Amino acid sequence: MERYYNNLINAYLVHVGVRPASLLQQVDFKNETEVFVTLDKIKELFPELHHISNYQGILLSKTLLDDNVNTCQKLGKILGYPYSDEFKQILDENISGYVIELNCYYLKDNILYKTQIIVNRCIELNKLNEFKEIEKKANQYCGYKIDDIEIVKFNIHYEKNYNTKEILNYVYEYKPYDEHIIYHIGNIIYNMGIENTEFMLSFQYNNRFHRYIILMMLYIDDCNIRLPEYSIKTIEWALNTFITNR
Repeated sequence: MERYYNNLINAYLVHVGVRPASLLQQVDFKNETEVFVTLDKIKELFPELHHISNYQGILLSKTLLDDNVNTCQKLGKILGYPYSDEFKQILDENISGYVIELNCYYLKDNILYKTQIIVNRCIELNKLNEFKEIEKKANQYCGYKIDDIEIVKFNIHYEKNYNTKEILNYVYEYKPYDEHIIYHIGNIIYNMGIENTEFMLSFQYNNRFHRYIILMMLYIDDCNIRLPEYSIKTIEWALNTFITNR
């Protein structure tokens, strides 16, 4: 349900003018039913938002956008990413740089949850104030209830980024690393469509089986291979097996 609430919160930020647009990505959901349920709820809560098909998913905006959005730079600018003009350089030159994210904390059934609203890679932190301005605007709407959740607060977090090759070297060569490397490994796994937070929390650095499967996924990501659904299910099975038998 995390992706469901994440997209509702993002749509709300577009609705109140904090963001110019948001992007719902079908690949984030387990099946088409979840996508349709989320889109139907967004239409119910925010009927003024346009739903525009895009190569990355469905753009949600108050204005009818040009459907010729076919590059990361164009898409990032539409979504209001302060560093959208650096996307191409970061990818072409494989620059590590930094990663900045805007997170939202919300309550559901008196339990506090956290979800990532915006994440932007950058070369330097020279536009950090623009992120802080987004954070300030978003926090004006704390306490608002969406569906069955209540927004508590927004905050930004930034840290040094590691590209896949750097992380591969850390894992392959047994280099010492801290929770930041674990965080980035978790992000890579999540972006592959595999949701398994328990494995990342249980990851054992000296467990060769854990390292093997992490290395396999990092190589897949480094080669930019798009996994079919059955492969993702196989990896999820392997992760759960290693958790059970660790």
